[in-house]
Amino acid sequence: MTVSTGFGERLREARLAANKTQLELASACDVYPATANRWERGGVEPSSISIVVKAAEFLGVSVGWLVNAEGPGPRPTKPRRRRAV
Repeated sequence: MTVSTGFGERLREARLAANKTQLELASACDVYPATANRWERGGVEPSSISIVVKAAEFLGVSVGWLVNAEGPGPRPTKPRRRRAV
């Protein structure tokens, strides 16, 4: 696990470790995909703590870790298998 400095970097780290897409994150947090993208790029942060809680629960990390890098961070999961087309 790397030490990430900002909310967006930690969010991206947790999402990748959980093997989730930005679309899945956005859906879990009831926001537009572009919003989740802006969070990760550091353009904006979630507008309420309830959204941060949803993101943390969905990604399997603590709210404290997402907000200020305190508490349990991400644990890598097995990569998804790609479906044959």
